[in-house]
Amino acid sequence: MCVLFYRKGNLNMSPILKIFIALFIIFSIQSFLSVFQIRAYQKALRKCRALGTLGVGQKKAKYGIIKGNIVIIGCDKEGVITGGEVMEGVTLFARFKPIKEIIEGRPLVEGETIYDYLTMFRAMTKKEQKYYKGYIQALEAIEMRFAHQEQEKATVDAFIDDDADDEFKEADFQIDDL
Repeated sequence: MCVLFYRKGNLNMSPILKIFIALFIIFSIQSFLSVFQIRAYQKALRKCRALGTLGVGQKKAKYGIIKGNIVIIGCDKEGVITGGEVMEGVTLFARFKPIKEIIEGRPLVEGETIYDYLTMFRAMTKKEQKYYKGYIQALEAIEMRFAHQEQEKATVDAFIDDDADDEFKEADFQIDDL
């Protein structure tokens, strides 16, 4: 191994060592810049919390050419979309911007619900769905959250009803004893 780095008394770096050093420097810069991107993500989440129930989705970039995205969508309790933020791009220099349209060429209209968009997305071809993957994930996350809340509410209501029936049975029993 020492033969690769040391030749005839001179300390010359081999081309392999130079490549490893360059890769290490590039990796270090990427790690440093990703901290800023994480902070931007956290800031966007805090900003979007005021929009109501949030859903987050992502589509990873492919080969450094096809851009990826991170989507944050907010809606009220009825599922009406109140806004959101999207970060699209290939590099670490991409920033979050307000969502103006979920489907290209179709502006976000006030009063549209997550269910309207999910119906449109589910009617698309697999290739189109792949393109909108981040948006679909965000909308489905909200849909799942609403379904979970409804299920919890039904469970609590059923538990309360069972307790109420037990109280009536005990009250009937006590009246018969008198």
